[in-house]
Amino acid sequence: MGAGVVTAVSLLTLSGRIVHLQVAERPAYAARAEANRVRLIPLEAPRGRILDRAGRVLADSRSAYRISLDRSLPTARRRVVLSRLAALFGVPDQELARRFQDPRSPPVIPAPLADDASDDVVVALRERPEEYPGVTVDAHPRRHYPQGTLAAHVLGTLTGSGPGQGVERAGASGVERVVDVELAGRPGADRLEVDSRGRIVRRLAHLPPQPGRDVRLTLDLDVQAVAERALAASIMAAQQAGHAAPAGSVVALNVSDGSILALASAPTFDPGALAGPIPADVWRALHDPAAGSPLTNRALQGQYAPGSTFKPVTALAGLETGALTAGTVVNDKGSYRVGGRVFHNAEGRAHGPVDLARALAVSSDVYFYALAERLHGQSTAPEGGPIQAVAGRLGFGRPTGVDIGPEAAGRIPGPAWKQGVHDRTGAFPDPRWYAGDTVNLAIGQGDVLVTPVQLARAYAALATGAVAWSPHVLEGRGAAPGPLPAPVAGPEGRAAVLAGLSRAVADRDGTAAPAFAGFPLDRFPVAGKTGTAQVAGKSDTSLFAAIVPSSAPRFVVVAIVEEAGFGSVVAAPVVRQVIEALMTGRR
Repeated sequence: MGAGVVTAVSLLTLSGRIVHLQVAERPAYAARAEANRVRLIPLEAPRGRILDRAGRVLADSRSAYRISLDRSLPTARRRVVLSRLAALFGVPDQELARRFQDPRSPPVIPAPLADDASDDVVVALRERPEEYPGVTVDAHPRRHYPQGTLAAHVLGTLTGSGPGQGVERAGASGVERVVDVELAGRPGADRLEVDSRGRIVRRLAHLPPQPGRDVRLTLDLDVQAVAERALAASIMAAQQAGHAAPAGSVVALNVSDGSILALASAPTFDPGALAGPIPADVWRALHDPAAGSPLTNRALQGQYAPGSTFKPVTALAGLETGALTAGTVVNDKGSYRVGGRVFHNAEGRAHGPVDLARALAVSSDVYFYALAERLHGQSTAPEGGPIQAVAGRLGFGRPTGVDIGPEAAGRIPGPAWKQGVHDRTGAFPDPRWYAGDTVNLAIGQGDVLVTPVQLARAYAALATGAVAWSPHVLEGRGAAPGPLPAPVAGPEGRAAVLAGLSRAVADRDGTAAPAFAGFPLDRFPVAGKTGTAQVAGKSDTSLFAAIVPSSAPRFVVVAIVEEAGFGSVVAAPVVRQVIEALMTGRR
């Protein structure tokens, strides 16, 4: 083939390709050119505020500086810019490189490197833009918690709060998660024209974001603050006394509608510090069991042996079955033999002849050992007996339905449960349900577990008799009240139990009397029960549950402090301070 022919064929081929590009593929290339020329930048909407019951702000949004880097910057230049920014931010180079490469950040927008830059950083970037090519500074809404750590576990966290971040954040836990749609609002967008180097030429269109709606809670900011301070102080005091006391919680509940006025969990965290990207080591620490797993909401997820706070359940079971009356007397000599095993009172104390009210007042274990032995004959059915039945009616052994979950279910052991554990794990070599099992259950020991919010709800049911609300923190959104599956107890039985709980606070030798010395019980009578639950290999769990006023119940307050010692010494003073805030306005 001659040179002329080759040239002609080549020209024809090239001409055909040009025609193809200009005609057949023109729309595709035009679209690609348009995509290179136009950027769609999403705009976050300010999240709605979270308010306490009086309208005081617990969470809102503020304007913050975000620093981003153009993804199209050549690799060599990008490394230089990231190194300069790392020095300016005071973080390692690799940390900024990790943020730049974070896959959670949408690739169509500049990579966000910081979302709450200081004024000094912003000034430096604006004064020397030639040193930071591809860097943009813009304002965006950032979640702000003006009360600091207060109610952190109730308010919750946002997605994007781990290492790295996305552009749009959603609720990940607590109230932020439950009503995320209302709080989030609707994002907007800017349609921008850029030049060949990715620099903004002009804004083609702007769709403004729509702010989220405000949400009001049932929490009382003042009562919440008292609960958190009292809890923190009790933990510190217990630690100074030689106990581990790593954690605790407080719940204050309105018995008439289930609204939560205070819900505290320690250790806590600063939700504001989690509103943006945080270092990976800090994130790990927040989930570290050795550090107390601060993100865990112990009021809902902590599971504890209830100790003597469970005795009212056993008392109601005995009253219902006729195994005892309010006047039944047991001679408490400090110990009680069941089969071949001897059970003892705390510290081996002997209380002498005690009826039901006094047994509750001085927390006589022997009284309830004797009652448990009487009830055991009715407790060998697979589902258990009277104690399990009353516990179930009071809501133990299942989630309460609290609106900010997740929550643990707790556990009420019985013959079927024990057999099931044996079949699955072999943990019980002998799976039969013995009298000793019933005895342990009767005083809130053994394998029974409750959550603080369950204990609060159960005492609310004990106080009111027949109505069970799902505890809630979202105002006006609690589940409708309704009767329990069966009445909690007859009025005479409840009155007998409440009389004993009142004497636990008011009698000179009542277990809670020292904690309430000087409290105006004549104006605000309190019914309460201390609990000191034994934990193998650890200090005792300290518990106290109270109903106030006992004459016309309005509130229940529960405090639990892990590995802290006697309930009368640690948990009861916490509850007293919360009651003072509720009833007398002391803050």
